[in-house]
Amino acid sequence: MTNFQLSIPARTLTPEQMRAFFVWWALLGIALGTGLWYFSAEIAPAIPFFHSLSAGLARILYLTGVVIPGLFYVYVPMRLAVVNEHGTNIVVNQDGLGLPPALGGLAHMPWLAWSDIKLADLYIRKGKPAAISLMESGGKNYRLSIKDIEEQDVEQILLALEAWGANTIWTDALTNYRDNLQNKIRGIEGNSNTLEFNDELSRRFSATNFIPLEPGKKLRSGTINIKRQMAFGGFSAVYEAEDAPGDTVVMKELVVSKFDNEEAREKVIELFNREAELLGQLDHPQIVRLKDHFTEDGRKYMVLEHASGRTLRELVRHGGPLKQDRVIQLGLQMAGILKYLHERVPPVVHRDFTPDNLVLQNDGTIMLIDFGAANEFLAEATGTLIGKQGYMSPEQIKGKAEPLSDVYSLGGTLYFMLTGQDPEALTPSWLESDEVSIALRILIKQMTELSKAERPQSATVVGTHLLQIAQTVGISLEHFANVVV
Repeated sequence: MTNFQLSIPARTLTPEQMRAFFVWWALLGIALGTGLWYFSAEIAPAIPFFHSLSAGLARILYLTGVVIPGLFYVYVPMRLAVVNEHGTNIVVNQDGLGLPPALGGLAHMPWLAWSDIKLADLYIRKGKPAAISLMESGGKNYRLSIKDIEEQDVEQILLALEAWGANTIWTDALTNYRDNLQNKIRGIEGNSNTLEFNDELSRRFSATNFIPLEPGKKLRSGTINIKRQMAFGGFSAVYEAEDAPGDTVVMKELVVSKFDNEEAREKVIELFNREAELLGQLDHPQIVRLKDHFTEDGRKYMVLEHASGRTLRELVRHGGPLKQDRVIQLGLQMAGILKYLHERVPPVVHRDFTPDNLVLQNDGTIMLIDFGAANEFLAEATGTLIGKQGYMSPEQIKGKAEPLSDVYSLGGTLYFMLTGQDPEALTPSWLESDEVSIALRILIKQMTELSKAERPQSATVVGTHLLQIAQTVGISLEHFANVVV
């Protein structure tokens, strides 16, 4: 059966392990080379057997005993260097889990079927989580190192194990690690109302009841073709799909048929429909456009415009912090997006205006890609934490988000782009960098002030300040031709 598949980058050896191996391999080579030279120069001439060999047979022995081992000696470190330079992949699909090759990439990739994994545990080394330990039914143990894997990817692996490893027993250590990891990724600490709400959702709708759609699945009377799964959680998924030949779209899926509580089910439907209605009313070139929404087989779907490019988080993660000129240009675009939302009647508060929801497209423009039905759902159901705490103002943490809360989040996003680090929660963000103008540093601090009265009072004001900073530092305003502030 063809399944959707995740391919997660992984390293087989750490840089420290690679250096240690090369040192050991070099010493081994010196020892073997010295031994071979001593044998051929001192020992072999004294053995009558070697004098009786013909020239042809002597060459064959030489080839077998020297050249072939020598080639192997050269191949091993070259193979390790190539594999670890480019990395390898952890393969996850509905059939099982493909682990990174053993022996630093020299051996084959172990494949574990979900049905064969009987026990899952967390391996701790030096007081820190180091690997996920998986035991097969035959008693053999495998360790999947998680030290060099992105936390979001580790979460995907654990979600897959939970969804498809129905017979797998989880230890308390791994269960607690999964919970803490999910809380960290979502910027949630402690036993908040949101956590309790999510726990309740998990009890009502276990992950094993939700099987994401497979590539090739047809929806909406066969007019939409699922291409690949992009992300999935306890009761929802996001797919890349094709709406028409050559027309790539994003599909947001929400499963509502399995809720035991009818009131909760109706609330999910109401808020999902509300988001679809809201997106349908928005008309801005830098906000993802809703193309359609429908219900099929007990699942709600939204068909959204596809934004090609990288999220700001991916951009900074792979390329490092951005230069001041580029941050100002992108900041102006983001201020323009918020201006449009906040000037609607009633104002639209995004609640999660962060690097994860902003895509830099190939033409250099920013696209806001997600409003999040889950955000509105959890906000109204719990009146509390939605978003990542480092980007959340005090009033939003209290469940009272307003337009100035998005201004706070924009300040945190500017800080992230300049530093490559998420802002500290409930702390005005201040940059210690001579490469960033003092005016921009002051503006970011003001935008992230805990008191609403001390922040710029609108996205328009933020845009005006950014334009003034651009002029002060000598940035050509022609770079901002696409900005509407």
